[in-house]
Amino acid sequence: MQGDLNSLLKISLDELRMQMLGAQVAFGFQFQSLFQDRFDVSDPARRAAALAGLLLMVLTLGLLIAAPAVHRIADVGEATQRTQRLTASLAHVALITLALGIAAACVRFRRDSVWVARGIDCSSNDGRRDSFRLARLG
Repeated sequence: MQGDLNSLLKISLDELRMQMLGAQVAFGFQFQSLFQDRFDVSDPARRAAALAGLLLMVLTLGLLIAAPAVHRIADVGEATQRTQRLTASLAHVALITLALGIAAACVRFRRDSVWVARGIDCSSNDGRRDSFRLARLG
């Protein structure tokens, strides 16, 4: 039983590490978006959505850091049922906050944002090759 618990906990902690990498990348993009040109002139609702998305990413990172910290500090590195349950619960909540953070970031990037891909023009260019373009809006 203890061998199975060790294996399960190791897999859970490894999965949290993978989620942490994705959350760090999303956090970086969220943080960088606050410093884009014309962010200060965007409407307050979009700025609030960007801030909410950033705060949700910080919450996600905190949730993902908590389980390994509890495992290492409170359980002294031992595999326990409590740590396994906590790891699974925090992973679920972290995925929800990550999804909400990404959704909040998407609110900012709508039709009247600074740079948005309006569409990909796949029309034939002289009948030989496809041309792709991104259009600047606004």
